[in-house]
Amino acid sequence: MRGSLVLHTLSRCHQTNLLLVPAFLGGIWCLKEKTAWDRFKASFYYLTALTIGVLAAYGFVGRFICYRKTYESWVWWVFSYFHVQEWGGHLQKAGFEKGKFAMVQAFLLDILPYKKMPVPLTFQVAKSIFQYSLLVILGLLLVRLKGIWDDYRQTLWVSLFWLLAFIPFFIWWEPWNIEFWVSSTVPCWILMGVITSDISRKWKNPILHYANRGLVVSLWAGLICLLFIYNF
Repeated sequence: MRGSLVLHTLSRCHQTNLLLVPAFLGGIWCLKEKTAWDRFKASFYYLTALTIGVLAAYGFVGRFICYRKTYESWVWWVFSYFHVQEWGGHLQKAGFEKGKFAMVQAFLLDILPYKKMPVPLTFQVAKSIFQYSLLVILGLLLVRLKGIWDDYRQTLWVSLFWLLAFIPFFIWWEPWNIEFWVSSTVPCWILMGVITSDISRKWKNPILHYANRGLVVSLWAGLICLLFIYNF
C-alpha cells in the first residue's frame, strides 16, 4: 500500500488522478492491524506528500516550461480545462455508448472493429466474451462480498472506489478517449484476480480444491489466449 501511495503522489500527469484520493485514504483506514492514531498519521503524511508533490510538479512545469510568470496566469493555466467548451457534459445516451465502446477497446487493446481479424474472432465476439466474463465476475463478487470484504478489505475498497471515481467522471468528461479508460482496467483486473483467488481456495475437499484451482487457471489461460489471438 505504501508503494501505491508513493506512485499516486508522483502520478501528476493528469489532474483527474486526484479523484483517487478517497480510494487511497479509505485504503489506509482499512488497515485493521493499525491503531486509529497510526492511520491518522498515515493519512496526514499521505495528504501532505500529495499536496507538496502536486504543487511542486505544477509549479515547476508552469513556471519553467509553460512560462507562467504571474500567479494569476499560473492559476488560469492549472484550471485551463474549465475553459475548454468541447469537454464535459456527455451524460446523454451517446456518451454512455462511446464510453462503453472505449472501455471495451481498453480491455481488448486498441483494436478497431473494422480491422481484419480471424473470422471466428470478430470484434463483436471478443466484446461479448469480455462482457459476459465481467458479468460473471460481478455476480461472484456480489455473492461472496462479505467473505471477500473480510479477507481483502483494503484491496476491495481501493478498487471499487477507483472505479466509482473514474467511470462516472470520464463518461461525463470525454467518453470516447481510450487513454482515460486504460487506467480503469487496472482495478478491474485486480478485482478479477481477487475473486478468482477467493474461489480457488474455497473448497476444503482436496479433489474439489485442486479441480477448482485447475478451472480457475484454465479460465485465466483462456482469457490470455483470447487477448493474444485477438491482437496477434
